[in-house]
Amino acid sequence: MSFSALTIAFSIGGLLVMRSSILKTIATGGIIVTVIAVLSAVTLIPAIITLLSSPVRPSVLARVPGLRGLVRRWAMRRGDTGAFHKLARG
Repeated sequence: MSFSALTIAFSIGGLLVMRSSILKTIATGGIIVTVIAVLSAVTLIPAIITLLSSPVRPSVLARVPGLRGLVRRWAMRRGDTGAFHKLARG
């Protein structure tokens, strides 16, 4: 996600080399919006999800007989397991 945001910011930043002031203004606004969006996606949204801390209930997929076990195994997983927990704890 960060790589995509940097790609967008650099590509919009290409407008900064144009002589038109309107293009420079659009480029500046686009870069600011992109940076704010990636910072909130990386920091704010996971923090809000953690604060809410209610388990995500399985969706319609849980009603499909073939997918019921798979959804139950992955959607209801909570606790201190998994790769992201190990990465966060160091």
